[in-house]
Amino acid sequence: MDLYQELLTGSSKASIDRITNYIQDDPVKFSQLYHYFLSNDGAIQRKAIWALSCCVEKWSDLIIPYCKELIPYLQQARSSDGVKRNILRLFQFIDIPENIEEDLLANCFDFLANRQEAVAVRVFAMQLLAKLSLKYPEIKNELDLLIEDELPYAQPAFVNRGRKILAGRC
Repeated sequence: MDLYQELLTGSSKASIDRITNYIQDDPVKFSQLYHYFLSNDGAIQRKAIWALSCCVEKWSDLIIPYCKELIPYLQQARSSDGVKRNILRLFQFIDIPENIEEDLLANCFDFLANRQEAVAVRVFAMQLLAKLSLKYPEIKNELDLLIEDELPYAQPAFVNRGRKILAGRC
């Protein structure tokens, strides 16, 4: 497969599935896909991170060498919602390395508190905070307060996930 050509085709789940099936659990192919994520071409970057997150869902260890490099993309104002959403999504499938936990916590709290963020970004941030609260129970109260404050104004996806987290089911 010509990975670059596949990334140039329209964004569809079928295309992402072809890329994921091509990558499998091959670290060399995964590295090539990660290289395309670093592209300055927004369309290529968005599709590459979507495919990366799908690969990580199946083969979580592939992303470990790149975790620290992903954090700045969460912090960049120019990063698209799709890039932020898929970076947050892939972190839910791994044991988060300790060297990025602090930065990830700060970013997730910022996203969750910012009503201007896309709902999917906020929901994945909320899910990661719930995951991290198992290791750091001291953040649970702040997380619960943010969720409770937002529920009356939130979109259905946020409300659904927020209620599950508050009930301890997520």
